[in-house]
Amino acid sequence: MVYDTENDRVILFGGYTVDGTREFYNDTWVFSPGDNIWTELLINGPSHRGAHSMAYNPDQGTILLFGGQTSTRRLSDTWVFDCSTETWTEIETDTSPEGRGDFDMVYDSNNHVFIIYGGWGYRTGLQHDTWTFDPEMSAWNEIETDSDPGRMYGQSLEYDHIRKRVILYGGHLRSPISHDHVDEVWYFHLENSSWAQTSSIDKPQGRYWSAVSYSDDDSSLVVFGGSYDRTDERDLDTIH
Repeated sequence: MVYDTENDRVILFGGYTVDGTREFYNDTWVFSPGDNIWTELLINGPSHRGAHSMAYNPDQGTILLFGGQTSTRRLSDTWVFDCSTETWTEIETDTSPEGRGDFDMVYDSNNHVFIIYGGWGYRTGLQHDTWTFDPEMSAWNEIETDSDPGRMYGQSLEYDHIRKRVILYGGHLRSPISHDHVDEVWYFHLENSSWAQTSSIDKPQGRYWSAVSYSDDDSSLVVFGGSYDRTDERDLDTIH
């Protein structure tokens, strides 16, 4: 889900059930907090999927959707939802990230691009690549970095508007020599194409698939729930 700030509402697309056999959806719903009402938009849009990612562009009043997975494959299509006309449009691009699911995406309002990192790729497994999408040019661009948080899925990305940086928290990390649930915070600055890990003594237990939101007002990252070692967490933590 994403929050449409211009119209004060939440937009939800698709997803899948996990009780028994998976059922994938391609429905678009709107939730109005003021009226406490869900409304389904009966419109054409992306195909059935789950584990995709969406982010809101306040400059254009649109939502970008990329990727996701079905029962047989991981997707690499790019879609835009126009919040004013309530229509989905597929964007044809010359290149794009490998099809993937279980990743996250944010909008960098300083550089006016969307940013994604990692996820579970369709052809080559877990990824550790960083990509931007320019909505003006309708173009994906891979960013070469000297270091990164590692091959992971289920991580969360947020954008710090004050310090103009992307914040990554959590994730399920895998490499030839490790298999771990990330408990660190990483910062990404597009201007110098760099990822940097922070140090913190007090922090939540490592996890993935958690709900994360960043507050510019008090420079804090709020983390709720998530999963690790086949257990679900329902704790609420704040990282400053």
